[in-house]
Amino acid sequence: MSVITASPFDLLFAVLGNFGVAIPDDTREEIIENSFIREYKKGEVILDYREVCRNVSFIVDGVTVSKFLVDGEDRISWFMLRHDVFISIISFFSQKPGAEKIIAMEDTTCICLPKTALDAITARCLAFKEIRLKLTEHYYMELARQMYVMHLPALEQCAWLKRMRPALFETVNQARIAEYLGIAEATISRKLAELKKNDGHDFDVAFYQ
Repeated sequence: MSVITASPFDLLFAVLGNFGVAIPDDTREEIIENSFIREYKKGEVILDYREVCRNVSFIVDGVTVSKFLVDGEDRISWFMLRHDVFISIISFFSQKPGAEKIIAMEDTTCICLPKTALDAITARCLAFKEIRLKLTEHYYMELARQMYVMHLPALEQCAWLKRMRPALFETVNQARIAEYLGIAEATISRKLAELKKNDGHDFDVAFYQ
């Protein structure tokens, strides 16, 4: 786990600032006042199956993994890394029990903001409403890319992850990535060796970006 060198909220507002919309000082204060910092130990369940996702979480430091239950077995849906914002999408927006489990893959620190507070702040601040929309669009596109990539051959899957999500390979071990892709660990090692030998892989960069 890396060392946090800045205020957790400074990190949050810096990431939100990447969307090019300034958050008013009074809205920043309201976000801080309504948020809480939660520290999870490695392996701790952040959200379990059939629980309601009541908070949106920003990862200050750490890694989490999202899973679904398929035929009685946990299947990896995706990984959320440092400075990612995450929710259990269906449960969060419906405020009903969900079919997703979120687990800390290592010691993880999050800033959590309850949905009730998020909605109230959004209603009062036009700038924050714009940021929330941009953030939703960002992760909506991410989800679309992930869904498409999962239908590609193993080599192209590895190429996309290695080129567009290099931090994933720096943070998550290959066994977990292989599990996510639905291939053997030996296969992903072989494919990564091929990519290194061939200096990458030619694919439709325009879409993947």
